[in-house]
Amino acid sequence: MRNLIYFFALLLTLVACNKDELPDPVPADKAADLVVYGTIYTIEDDMPQAEAFAVKDGKYIYVGNIEGSKAYIGEKTQVVDHCDKGMIMPGMTDGHAHYIMQQALKMFPENSIKFSNTDTYKDVLNKVSAMVRKAESEGKQLDFIYGEGYDYMFWQARNYKDLDTISTDIPIFLASFDQHSCWCNSAAMINAGIIDKNGNILRNEIKGGVIGKDEKGNLQGVFFERATSLLLTKGLKKMRLTPIQVMTAIENAQEYLHSVGFTNVLCGWSTYFGNNDPTFYQGLAAMEELHSLKLNYALAYEIEPYFDNPLSYVDEVAAIKETYDLYPHILPNYIKLFADGTVEGGTGWLLEPYKPIPNSPVPGAFKGYGMPVWTQEELKQFATKANAYGIALHIHTMGDGAAHNACEAIKNGGDRSVRNTLCHLRNVSAEDFKTMKDCNIAAAAAMNWHNMNDATRETIKQLLPDYYATHSYPLKSFFDNGVLVSSATDTPAHDGVNYPFHILETAVTGVGKPGLQPWCPEENITRQQALQALTYNGAWQLGLEHERGSIKVGKYADFVIVDKDVIKETFPVNEIHTAKVVNTFFEGEKVYPKN
Repeated sequence: MRNLIYFFALLLTLVACNKDELPDPVPADKAADLVVYGTIYTIEDDMPQAEAFAVKDGKYIYVGNIEGSKAYIGEKTQVVDHCDKGMIMPGMTDGHAHYIMQQALKMFPENSIKFSNTDTYKDVLNKVSAMVRKAESEGKQLDFIYGEGYDYMFWQARNYKDLDTISTDIPIFLASFDQHSCWCNSAAMINAGIIDKNGNILRNEIKGGVIGKDEKGNLQGVFFERATSLLLTKGLKKMRLTPIQVMTAIENAQEYLHSVGFTNVLCGWSTYFGNNDPTFYQGLAAMEELHSLKLNYALAYEIEPYFDNPLSYVDEVAAIKETYDLYPHILPNYIKLFADGTVEGGTGWLLEPYKPIPNSPVPGAFKGYGMPVWTQEELKQFATKANAYGIALHIHTMGDGAAHNACEAIKNGGDRSVRNTLCHLRNVSAEDFKTMKDCNIAAAAAMNWHNMNDATRETIKQLLPDYYATHSYPLKSFFDNGVLVSSATDTPAHDGVNYPFHILETAVTGVGKPGLQPWCPEENITRQQALQALTYNGAWQLGLEHERGSIKVGKYADFVIVDKDVIKETFPVNEIHTAKVVNTFFEGEKVYPKN
């Protein structure tokens, strides 16, 4: 039946746009501010396609055909004609990303290094050394060094003493490409309370993380999983933004989001520059007060397992929620938790054991079932307490074991009226698809993470149980099981393949880069499903589906004008990524481009 609706709607839009002489203008109090013509994908079952809509005071007041829209055109009504030029769709949602963090790091150009995943151990050391020498030659003092992007998987063990040969005064923090591992010098470890100034070990364990040591028990300066967070927030004490820098970072993030058609986003780590740090919350509130926040920003407060009495932080988030709920475009009601690490890194929590590998570069990885961060009971306690406040859990789950723990915790302790979310979701078991549907758990899926070359795939097959090496990143299974799946880019992770139409193409073809073979073709979805995940389902994840995510009378007019109709079945599927955003509108206001 739904296919018939799509068929007749398509026939409607194939009729040539009829823009004959307009009737007399309607009275100003009834006239729309904006009328738009074109091929419009509404994401509404009763009218999946339309050829016109009218907007007044930031909301849709009419959706239908061109002839009907003429009744809303007054002397001051702006008319946008996009017929036969592409398509129009609702504003999109990124269900998990780090745009503010990405832009904030750009505020420290002299302190930051971007590595390549092909850089060797020696390459990284040389680049850090060159940065220090350059600063010295210019008479500058570096307060810290932050680097990211190298691939540790094919290295021998790192050693902090090699970084100390570069500097023992400047704290150095170098994150791997997946942000789940770091390599630090002694200055950073002293700041984080791992060692004292004499090199004596003060801390041997970090709950939810790993402190790397060699076979003799000596520190390597290498940290994994949640230990990485501790070293970042405590090790780089001077890595802090001024209020002006925070707002600049947010404005730059917003400008980028508008340029690619996003009107809603969830920040996956809103306390990035330190535990209990409300910097991002304050910056967004300041922009709201200046009426310059032109998208909906959801904020997730990260609670770490190494905190003293972690469960008590739920009360702090509740207080933050009470303060920032007053702002209409700020959604402060999320708590971020890590249930595991990464499957490819050997720290994801699986239901089947890894294939053990000798001389693993990650202590404890690729052994047994992986490394869970929280127990199922601990996650249940968080679900019970947070959901009672109306606060949703936003849980990092890569392995199916982590997804199962999170699902059981929410099923047994949570409230199904709260939009708890699992993000990334490399693997999910059949049992947990049902739990996600029954408990209204949203799936913020990595629809763009099908980017493995043949060599990487072969490596993974050697590391993972057979099933995990050939089945991953479910999409079609979510739809088949009635789970609401949204798109989560995890920007800046996998930067370069996070453009929405690249994501749409990847979801439909299973191919993330030209020349690769489909990774899991049985999980490919249709164009309409991918469009729904990027729009309505993302709004549903954030609890905004009654006012955003589709083009319907009464909803806010958040929409995107695109130069190509990539949803039309005759459009080449391998060219979807070439589509460009022409305009983005938020609540009826054109926000991209600004002029």
